[in-house]
Amino acid sequence: MSVLQVTLTGDCVGVTVDNVLGINGSAEPSPTQVSDILAAVGGNWDLSVMTALHAAYTVSEVSLASLTDPTVGGHVSVTYSGGVTGALLPTFACAKVNFHTGLRGRSYRGRTGLCGIPEDYTDSLTPNTLKPTPRSNLDTAMNDFIVAANTDLVLIGTGYTLAVVSQVHNGLDRNPPIATQITVADVAAALGTRRNRM
Repeated sequence: MSVLQVTLTGDCVGVTVDNVLGINGSAEPSPTQVSDILAAVGGNWDLSVMTALHAAYTVSEVSLASLTDPTVGGHVSVTYSGGVTGALLPTFACAKVNFHTGLRGRSYRGRTGLCGIPEDYTDSLTPNTLKPTPRSNLDTAMNDFIVAANTDLVLIGTGYTLAVVSQVHNGLDRNPPIATQITVADVAAALGTRRNRM
């Protein structure tokens, strides 16, 4: 079993932004597979998610670390930038993305936040709420990313998929952590502040 963590490191108006995603597989990846995983996750993030975010948000590195074997890892420098212009919400504001696995319980739900939210994505009457159309577009972008990344990850071999990773249960560390495949994501209507739970 292999549990991996992929980090997309970026910047939004001088603030470092990390989006952390989990991956599960039946075996640790080879060095070639590490490169392929970085390309699958990073490339699909660029194609699906970045196009829906503000141009002030950029990603400069995609890195991988194994949570089950400390000798496995890698990183690649990239240049991804958002595809939307106009006024930008403050950098701490983010769209809250919830990951679902089809199983019940907190160990099987994950979340992340998308920064680089254009100001015109919000409702002028309730400025901390996404308008229905931009919310739907972000929802579609995240689910397109999940489908495309999982399709590419499966082609790499050993059953790699995007996953929710649970490293703690009842206050105790899980060793090894458990990882459950993400089946769908949804973007909450209310904006939040930056935080991750992969």
